Amino acid sequence: MIISESWLREWVKTPLDTQTLAQRLTMGGFEVSSISPVAPPLEGVVVGEILSLVTHPSAERLKVCQVGIGKGKMLEIVCGAANAKAGIKIPVALIGAILPNGTLIKEANIQGVTSAGMLCSAAELGL
Repeated sequence: MIISESWLREWVKTPLDTQTLAQRLTMGGFEVSSISPVAPPLEGVVVGEILSLVTHPSAERLKVCQVGIGKGKMLEIVCGAANAKAGIKIPVALIGAILPNGTLIKEANIQGVTSAGMLCSAAELGL
């Protein structure tokens, strides 16, 4: 059986670190055979909200999105996602982020429009 540590910690408030918790559970008769992360560690990825979007002036299948990332910061990001729409929250890889597949996110000029990051799918984040 696979159990989420965060779910377990919702039910049992404990200051124990992950390894100690696993050891104590095993000693209590609940064998912990392995500990594995759900997803790879991510740095430079935040939750953003698409505030508005327009069709790219040079490419009909692309969209130019205005994305809020909190604290009054806005980014202009070009994306090709068919499901992008105003009002949704979405993972945003900021410039300098490295995705699990090794892709380094850089500012890019996409057919004349500067994109300051990348809107990410679950697959791109290794989930």
